[in-house]
Amino acid sequence: MVPKIHRKGKSFKGAARYLVGKVGEPSRERVAWTETVNLAVRNPESAWRVMAATALDQQRLKQQAGVPNTGRKSADHVLHFTLSWHPDEAPKLNRDEMLRATRTILHIMGAGEHQALVVCHQDRQQPHVHVLVNRVNPHDGRFLSSSYEKLKASRWAQKYEEQRGQVFCEERVINNAARQRGEYTRGKKDQTRHIHDLAPPSRKAEPRRQRIVDEHRRQAAALKAAERAQQTRHREAWDSVQSRHMKLIEVIRSKSQATIAKNITHIRSHYRPLWEHLHHEQQVAWREFERREAAALGRLKNTLKALDLKRSGRAKPSGGAERSPKLTDAFRLLSDGAARRQAVQRQQEQAKRALAFQQRCEEAAATKLRTAERQRYLAEAGQRYLDERSSLILTQSMEQAKLKLLWREKGQRLRTQVRELKAQERNVIPLTQQFTTAARAEEVQRSQDSRSAKPPEAPACTACKPSELLPKAGADQAAKQVDQWQALIDKRLGKDRDLQQDRGDDRDR
Repeated sequence: MVPKIHRKGKSFKGAARYLVGKVGEPSRERVAWTETVNLAVRNPESAWRVMAATALDQQRLKQQAGVPNTGRKSADHVLHFTLSWHPDEAPKLNRDEMLRATRTILHIMGAGEHQALVVCHQDRQQPHVHVLVNRVNPHDGRFLSSSYEKLKASRWAQKYEEQRGQVFCEERVINNAARQRGEYTRGKKDQTRHIHDLAPPSRKAEPRRQRIVDEHRRQAAALKAAERAQQTRHREAWDSVQSRHMKLIEVIRSKSQATIAKNITHIRSHYRPLWEHLHHEQQVAWREFERREAAALGRLKNTLKALDLKRSGRAKPSGGAERSPKLTDAFRLLSDGAARRQAVQRQQEQAKRALAFQQRCEEAAATKLRTAERQRYLAEAGQRYLDERSSLILTQSMEQAKLKLLWREKGQRLRTQVRELKAQERNVIPLTQQFTTAARAEEVQRSQDSRSAKPPEAPACTACKPSELLPKAGADQAAKQVDQWQALIDKRLGKDRDLQQDRGDDRDR
């Protein structure tokens, strides 16, 4: 038993199309049977649609169940895993056993109440089922956790094989024992499908296949290195653009603040003589007030000044006529020196507030002007950032598309080489058969030539044997070999003539 948990996905439609096939009836070449879990429908097409609708209705399900809509949100609602049995288990394996194992592992993973579609494939030597699970609980909308799902599946698979009486995966037993000792252990990395199909176990040592595998692994490693370098370069480019933009914004703001502070300082330096003059005038007024307070006539003058100040400080009524101070106010000021002092203080505070208001208005006007200028600069910087960002997106998209094209071309070359290699293996002829065919073809050609050839004429020379044509010195051994070959040729030609004559007699008869 080998449980394989695949990468989480977002599309129930795409996963169902891969597992079942086209719309309508399942593909009988691949699909042996299908089954649904926690679904009221049995048809695979309807099953994935119901699961998709349930996933989209997650928020409403939580509200109805009283579950708070908190936690991290995820759009990966699709869980796909595979259960594969050993080929030796095929004779004693049936549909009920596969469904029992599927329901058990769903319960182990915490998905006992979740909707699932089970598809059994028969396109491989080993029996296996694909399970498509909706990670959204149809009762309360809770999301299925993926914590320790592979570890749970591994432990369950070991226990499942032990219960069936034979353990096929010894490495898993060793790894789980190491995990129980507290050691971090991972299984071997899965081999990609195209490499696995290219090098089956019975032909791994074949040189041609091994050369193709090594070459494409080298190309894949180079492309992967280029992809990592591209990702690093793109990330650095984004960081550079972002840092430049933030630095420019900081420079604009700092310059604006400095300009505003400089303008405020200039305005305050301009108003400083005014404040000094006002201060001196108020000090002189206080000294005059104190000097007049020493005599009765001076107190009367101070009272009249206080009444004038109070009249000037009052607001005009709606009719426009000025209200005269009351007689009680005059008697109170005349009899109370503290009231007279308070009137002078109020007049001086009003003068200070008026001058301060005038200064603040000028400072606000200067600040508003520089703030508008800063906003204009920030808007220009933001537009330049957007333009640079769009250009960077376009450039990086083109580079990514180019790299994807290189991956696609590599895959196409690999598929072409695999097809050619398989075609060569199907058309290859054993060496003994090639020699036999060539010998038969040569014999047929010699037979045809002997039928159409005329009898050889006697040589014009007087020598009766070919050995007599050779030089006598040191040619005895060569003469014997030539005579032997000549005798064999004469014997063969005689047989061919007899065979041709017999065939002619047969045709005549």
